[in-house]
Amino acid sequence: EHETLTITLPNADMVPALIGKKGATIRSITEETGVEIDVQRVGDKEKDEDSKAPASAEATADEPAAGAAIIVLSAPRHKLPFGKSAVEAVISQYERENATVLIPRSLIPALLAPSGKVTLAELQKDFNITLSLKRKDTTENGDVPLAIRGEEDHVSAVKAQLEARIASQSSQTIPIPTQARAALIGTKGETISRIQQNSGAQISLGESDATIDGTPEQLEAARAAIDA
Repeated sequence: EHETLTITLPNADMVPALIGKKGATIRSITEETGVEIDVQRVGDKEKDEDSKAPASAEATADEPAAGAAIIVLSAPRHKLPFGKSAVEAVISQYERENATVLIPRSLIPALLAPSGKVTLAELQKDFNITLSLKRKDTTENGDVPLAIRGEEDHVSAVKAQLEARIASQSSQTIPIPTQARAALIGTKGETISRIQQNSGAQISLGESDATIDGTPEQLEAARAAIDA
């Protein structure tokens, strides 16, 4: 008699890793363990009826959040632990080879600019990884998730570099008199662009002030250039 076991993936992005290229991974698990695997993304209209019935094996108790996925294993009781272990091994590998860092909005221009100290393009090239800004998932305070994917050691190294860069960021807001605003911007933005390039800081102009973001040294250099 078959029983079911439900595993909740907090992130539906894990599903392709579990399925594998042309279904190779999920097919291999089924062949090796004798466990049938049904993948259901939260929000699917059709649900497998077995997944709704009380499972006699361990199952998740909490209702999965939107954006998650549900993995339903079906097999005789003695085979379920083997299927569960195989699925969890794939999930563990995915978590080691993928990471997400929240990038402050003020830091993004520097990470994208060719003249930046550490740019996303350079990190991708140096560490042979894939970086992707998830702008549609921007948080309420403006932080943008950056997805990192690659070999485990490279993912960890890049994550550490980015977190160190974020930790070194500071912000300072200074008043800008109305009559000085045009001079700070310069013709076609040339002056403010030059200050940003030379200092490495990012400058955002408000109606009567300017917010400078960067390391303490970058803030000092930008402030000196603005006051000059």
